[in-house]
Amino acid sequence: MEKQKNSSGSHGGEKVSLTEDDFDQIISILRKNPKYESMAEESLRQRLKKMVDESAFASPMDDRIFDRVFGKSKKNLLVLLQTLLPGAGIESVQQISNRTIVDGAHDKFGVYDVVCTTDKDDYVVVEAQKFSRGQSHNRWNYYLSDLVKRQLQEGEDYVKIRPAYCIVIFGEGENWKVPDPVRLREFLDAPLSVERSLLDVPLVSSKGTKFEGQYYMHFSYIDIYSLSSLGPMSNMIFVNLDKMTKEGSALVTKMEKLLFLFKKMPTIAEVPVDIVREFSGIVDDLALKRLDKSELQHYFVDMITAEDIDLILKERDRRHSEEREDWLKEHEDLVRKHESLVQENESLVQENESLVQENEGLVQKNEGLVQENEGLVQENEGLVQENESLVRKNEGLVQEKESLVQEKESLVQEKESLVQENSNMRNSLMDLLSSHSSGSSKEVTIPREMIEKILKMGESHPAAE
Repeated sequence: MEKQKNSSGSHGGEKVSLTEDDFDQIISILRKNPKYESMAEESLRQRLKKMVDESAFASPMDDRIFDRVFGKSKKNLLVLLQTLLPGAGIESVQQISNRTIVDGAHDKFGVYDVVCTTDKDDYVVVEAQKFSRGQSHNRWNYYLSDLVKRQLQEGEDYVKIRPAYCIVIFGEGENWKVPDPVRLREFLDAPLSVERSLLDVPLVSSKGTKFEGQYYMHFSYIDIYSLSSLGPMSNMIFVNLDKMTKEGSALVTKMEKLLFLFKKMPTIAEVPVDIVREFSGIVDDLALKRLDKSELQHYFVDMITAEDIDLILKERDRRHSEEREDWLKEHEDLVRKHESLVQENESLVQENESLVQENEGLVQKNEGLVQENEGLVQENEGLVQENESLVRKNEGLVQEKESLVQEKESLVQEKESLVQENSNMRNSLMDLLSSHSSGSSKEVTIPREMIEKILKMGESHPAAE
């Protein structure tokens, strides 16, 4: 394996040159991954040669390189923490076990990139995360809890717990939502409730450190009892290299220069002098010429794998982007349809209001007709009562008429009887008179009863006389 000198050698930009045997070794390692078993060897070799030709420095986001540069060098780790925690006042560090505390056979086991304590007895874990793995917020909470857990032994008082920091440097694919200060303030001012007792509501650090592009966020956790930040006790520091876009003369602060180094080192041959001046130890340890044969082979294996993952993620992002565009178009169509329906609804509402008013008019008219009908009903009831009275009166008159008819019939019969009797008497009288006129000297005697009856009949019926 040969080292190739570059014109930027004064800044550590010395490239390496791999032999064919080296490429064979790297391809052999890649073949152990099923994904590369069927991939054409020449294609892999060309990709490797291109990567080697373009690289003078290793990426600090690679796990092995990160451990080599920061896990095995207190000096580099101190510079890293002093840059990423500018307000913590760290002057020295002491590395401790980077394995999670396991109390039982079934406890979850994990390995951190770097874990250390500071001269202030604070605990710090640093993670370099190339790609998002999903549910990362739970992961970082677990890491932070482990830092607290490992501080106390049985019987020790909780007051001995020291501040804990979890620093996560993201490569690509990780997005966080910056808390809205207004909404956060409303949260803190709200009455105590279940919603308010959430421990994972972030509060922007009171240090007031703000960075352009929001590539650095320092969160502390909220104390639900005092409703204030726990200050430096529980801290999450997120660094998003994707959002760090500054280069060249735009790099002003020490943090900006460090993050540029993290993001761009694998793709540059010459490091700016001011970055070398401030981070000389880190730059030197990132030089590929510092890696031995085995480290170089595994590094390029990691880079090929990461490049493929990056392509997969970019393809995923492309599909997501297309799906999002389709969704947005569909959303816009739905919005237009919604607006049309809203207008139609407003028209229907107006029409309904008109119908309601018309109905109210008809109701009022109906009420008037009902009242008028009630008056007519009352009037009809009066007429019915009057008719019933007339019917009863008519029935009385009919009965009286029938009585008079009967009386008349009785009188007619009596008259007929009297007429018959009168006729009989007349005939009798005529017979008497006739016999007297015939010269009979005998005196005619008329019965007294006949005379009285004739007189009575004359009084009662003058016409009969």
